[in-house]
Amino acid sequence: MEGERKKSMYRKDSEGWLKHTDFIVLDMICLQLAYVLAYAISGYGFNPYEKEDHESMAAVFLELADLVMIFAYGTMKSVLKRGYYRDFVVTLNHAVMVGALAVLYLFLLQEGQDFSRLTLMLTIIIYLVMTYVVRELWKKLLRKQMKDGGERKLLIVTSEDVAEQVVLSMQENNYARFSLA
Repeated sequence: MEGERKKSMYRKDSEGWLKHTDFIVLDMICLQLAYVLAYAISGYGFNPYEKEDHESMAAVFLELADLVMIFAYGTMKSVLKRGYYRDFVVTLNHAVMVGALAVLYLFLLQEGQDFSRLTLMLTIIIYLVMTYVVRELWKKLLRKQMKDGGERKLLIVTSEDVAEQVVLSMQENNYARFSLA
């Protein structure tokens, strides 16, 4: 009973949305960097947060839209298992939806005429490219760590007839970065 409870707790933890907190934080950082770069490219300077107006509120709303899309769209689901093309499609859809939510926000608050459309479009484009590249680099680093393993050891007790299959599965899916000997 105790072993079964631990097994289900592990399963619940490994399938929860907190499993990819690193990717979520990286996405949010990329979005803010994209917004600052777009703001600067649009000719407004490097600090969209200096005034208390719709520019700084848009930065906050963009982050909320990003989080809503991450959880509603399931952007991080199987992020480590996706290939380049599939990850690009998911990232593209995510960025477009964040942009659509931003447009909706500006429309509903009737502040669209005061907000730079160029800044918004550049933000979404820069965010798309930046977050895709950062995700791929982060996945590459994590895969290398999974392959190399870490300091944590794992004892597997199994029958001889499935031992090879269990070891191969662990090598392919070493998300906890166990050292496999």
